[in-house]
Amino acid sequence: MLIRLLVLNCYLAVFLVIAPCSYALEYTVQPRLMFGWMSYSFKDNVSPFTSDSSIDYNGVKPYGGFGTTLTHKNYYVDIYWQQELNSYSQLNSSTTNDMVTLNDTTIFNYSLEKNLDAKFGRKDFVLTFGTTLDKMTFFGGYKITTSYFDMGDSYEIEERFRENELIPYYTNKIHLTTNNMDYENRSLFLGCGYRIVYKIGMLAGKIAINYSRMEAIRNYSVGVHQLDEDISNVDDEADRIFTRNRKKSKEKKIGVSLGISWKGPISKYWNYVFSFDAGQYKFDEIDELSYKINASIVWIIPFEASLNY
Repeated sequence: MLIRLLVLNCYLAVFLVIAPCSYALEYTVQPRLMFGWMSYSFKDNVSPFTSDSSIDYNGVKPYGGFGTTLTHKNYYVDIYWQQELNSYSQLNSSTTNDMVTLNDTTIFNYSLEKNLDAKFGRKDFVLTFGTTLDKMTFFGGYKITTSYFDMGDSYEIEERFRENELIPYYTNKIHLTTNNMDYENRSLFLGCGYRIVYKIGMLAGKIAINYSRMEAIRNYSVGVHQLDEDISNVDDEADRIFTRNRKKSKEKKIGVSLGISWKGPISKYWNYVFSFDAGQYKFDEIDELSYKINASIVWIIPFEASLNY
């Protein structure tokens, strides 16, 4: 019995040496760089930035992003990150020139200048899992969007002039300061897409439904930086805080996003992509709408992982 087992083991060892088996897994890694412009509309109905307790921001921002797609057969995993470039944007600016009269006599002329601006920033992180079946694509994933507003040089200046005098005899400056307002939108999304392949490229469209939770943290203090009424005593400044508040709110809502793209080859391992995306989220206090036009360059890196036994 022992001799038979030894002979069987010898035959098995010889077979594994002269007839090895292997199983290969073929993958591609597709890093990409993306640049584009975003038209962004954001409204917060309880913002402390303006006198009517709301903020309605509209602007066009450049942004950059980086992503990587890992594919195997008809399946893929994609990770993407982007950030808008920060800059101060003027929310409201106005100048009023008028006069104060008494018994048809001009007491003084005055000008009232108001300026309100804020620094806006936004970051996106997206993780997507998907599969491609013929011309259809089905995907789902998780997205985190972080937006914030920081107040800039916001002020109100009133100057009074006596008749036939160019230098104001009275200057009053109020400087409003606000710390920050942060918004974080976490979304689960499911969607599908359709693609049409041509000889020179591929046209694709997609639609997704988002289940989002928006968290808003409003932490601010509004202060007065005021000059003395006597213009000769400008060094006598008074600073005081007259309002302080902090509000945190959470809401859950359903949103929708759409996209269309064109993909074409540059060479064997390089592609270009032009795309347009739109998304909207509506909450009780916050309304967010964005349009993105972007271009990206994709580098295709094929590799193979083998399992030998």
